[in-house]
Amino acid sequence: HIRLLRSVPWAVFHPAGRSKRMWDMVMAALVIYEVIVLPYRVAFEAPAKGAWRVLDVFTTWYFLMDLLVSASTAYFSKFFGTLVLDPRRCAAHFAFGWFVFDLIVALPYDWILRKPDRSPAGFLRVLRYWRLVRVLRFMKLRVVARASGLARKGEGSEVF
Repeated sequence: HIRLLRSVPWAVFHPAGRSKRMWDMVMAALVIYEVIVLPYRVAFEAPAKGAWRVLDVFTTWYFLMDLLVSASTAYFSKFFGTLVLDPRRCAAHFAFGWFVFDLIVALPYDWILRKPDRSPAGFLRVLRYWRLVRVLRFMKLRVVARASGLARKGEGSEVF
């Protein structure tokens, strides 16, 4: 494993590495925050203020940055069961997999399309519910990780 890891490009995350696990834990916490807060905000038209606004902006940026992290994460080949570390292949794998879904979920529609009075249009509030769908992705990833034994394969072999 040591020889293999020395040849890993610096911009590739091991799917079970410490950095990627930490990233995913923060993402999971932000998804839980969104699942709890978003329905309340939409139902009661309660805008985020103060520290809550800062957390909302941070969450939006984190979701956008997750697109880059996901495109830079190594994966196990379905056919050979080997870890693919080539950055171009990792990006292509993400582009033909979760990219469109993640992009739809991550885009800050309420930032992009605002009414002149700076408040989001009614239908844009509904678009924010797309982020709730991200919970399904984490559930699926957990099932896939357990089924493939990914956590056991990645222990002790981290890129970061």
